[in-house]
Amino acid sequence: MPLTCEHPRKNGRSLPLGQGQPAYNGKPKEMVTRMTLTTTTWTVGKAAAAAGLSAKAVRLYEAKGLLPPAERTDAGYRLYGDQDITALRFIRQAKTLGLSLTEIRDILDLRRAGTRPCRHVVTLIDQRIREVDTTIAELRQLRRTLTDTRAQQHKAGSASGVCDIIEQAPTALGTLPRFPTDTRGRDGTDGHAVVASASRH
Repeated sequence: MPLTCEHPRKNGRSLPLGQGQPAYNGKPKEMVTRMTLTTTTWTVGKAAAAAGLSAKAVRLYEAKGLLPPAERTDAGYRLYGDQDITALRFIRQAKTLGLSLTEIRDILDLRRAGTRPCRHVVTLIDQRIREVDTTIAELRQLRRTLTDTRAQQHKAGSASGVCDIIEQAPTALGTLPRFPTDTRGRDGTDGHAVVASASRH
């Protein structure tokens, strides 16, 4: 059952991803009850495989409050339901757009509280577009600087320093692109630069 931006139907069925139930923040007393329609339970490894993630990522997302605390077997193994798999797939897809875990959690919390998150999502996407445009412009400037620096190889050979090619490079070389990385709360598992993220998905 996918996460959508439509209002839920009041037909007596449990709502997707805990929608209409109080949002949680990871505290046990605020744990969201599992959907009554769940008929399948998944171990962390199987849940990760079904969602296209690593088991480490699933544990991380639970620890950061994107999933409610997992139920446990008597032996202490985590168990996840079908709605958790839906949430994990949504998280993976949202991360391909460069959204941070904090941003994704906010979206999920809005949906679980019964609010349409799409207007908020559009605002986040517009922000990401501006960040990408800035990064592209800086990368182009960096490429021009590198090209100019490469053209100065004939000046190498002075013993006055370590390497004249670098030491005499245009000062713009010191201005590196500001990749949208973990500075806004993105996790370290797969949330590096935009270019790196795009190449993996």
